Amino acid sequence: MKRIGMNDITDILRHRHGELPEKTQGAVDSWLGYDDRAVELRGAIRDWPAQAEALLAEVPPPDAPLDALTKWRERAETLLGESAAMRAEDAAHAPHLEAMPEEAKAVADATPRLDAAAVEAEYREMGLLMGSAREFVERTGGILYDAPAHGALMERAGSLGARDGLPERVSERVGTVVDLDARCAKDRERVGAFVDAARGVERARGNLEAAARKGQTSAEQLPGWNRWEKKARAVADEAGAIRAEVPPRQFGAHLASLGFGPDEVDERKKKIEERIERDRQAREAAEAARRAAEEARVAEETRRMLDGLRASVEAVDDRTDLSREIRECLEQREAGAREHGGLFVFRDPHREWMSGAEALLAKANRHLEEAGKRHPDPERDEGTKTLRGLTAELGRTLREDRATIERIEKERAREQTRQQDRSQGRGFSM
Repeated sequence: MKRIGMNDITDILRHRHGELPEKTQGAVDSWLGYDDRAVELRGAIRDWPAQAEALLAEVPPPDAPLDALTKWRERAETLLGESAAMRAEDAAHAPHLEAMPEEAKAVADATPRLDAAAVEAEYREMGLLMGSAREFVERTGGILYDAPAHGALMERAGSLGARDGLPERVSERVGTVVDLDARCAKDRERVGAFVDAARGVERARGNLEAAARKGQTSAEQLPGWNRWEKKARAVADEAGAIRAEVPPRQFGAHLASLGFGPDEVDERKKKIEERIERDRQAREAAEAARRAAEEARVAEETRRMLDGLRASVEAVDDRTDLSREIRECLEQREAGAREHGGLFVFRDPHREWMSGAEALLAKANRHLEEAGKRHPDPERDEGTKTLRGLTAELGRTLREDRATIERIEKERAREQTRQQDRSQGRGFSM
């Protein structure tokens, strides 16, 4: 008796489709759907190695153009994606692969060979793109970073660089390209940042000058100048560093990409340094003028102080001399009074004494008046107090002598009048 297998049962169920009870028919439909999917999965497993082998047989020749390599690699990557999906642990193919060991082995054997061929194809694409970029460099004098092929080249380099287990020659070449690109990107960003910073310095300088005009001063004298100068020097220093660290050809290309000529950085650096130097000279000149003015002010104050000291010393000497002269004058008055008694005021020496005493009193009063102007509280000075007391005493003595002379002269006049009256009376009686 012939043994009936699962395929026979499936054929029978397909043949009698529609003749079974409704409930049974639903289960049969579900089974037939599963069988259809299983057939599809098993067919994919059986077909994949042949497809991979066929594609491996179609690897483009060494002189193949870029498009041919790219199309072949994309087909290979599609197949490799299918292989990865089939061999995933949770894939629907998994139980069928277990049930199909020969086919599973064929898939496992073909996958790494196809993957290696895809890597090689993409590496060849990178080589062609690099050649195109070099042709651009030779034709235009530019750099690889600006070549039309640059984007596609870095796309391939990035794709290859993300893979594990690359051949050493591929890994080294990819690393070199990626590093070169990173350096170029960094340098371009640096050049752009310098241009922006230089513009910022120019704007800040303009703001300083506007503030200076408003304040009727010069920019280098404003409080914000030191901050501007520090930033400007940093920008100028960065220009020198860029020039020293970025290769000239790349330097020019980076500037050109930003719309500037090859001398842009040098010109901006020169402009900034010249501005700083002019400001420095102006500040030095202003500082020299300030120092000169300060020295002149100090010299004037010193002169006035010395003049004041001289005047004070002279005033002290004058005050001492005046006090001495007044004492001597008063002593002369006393000596005359002792010698002549009350009649001294009518003696010639007294008239001479009064003349000298009045001149001395006027001189002392002038000195005291000047002392009052120089010192708000001259009475705090003992010498001045002494002189003021002597002056007052001399003034009183002169007033008293004048009063005495006036009184005696009046008495003499009255006595004379009386004598005349008596003489006239006697003459009338005769």
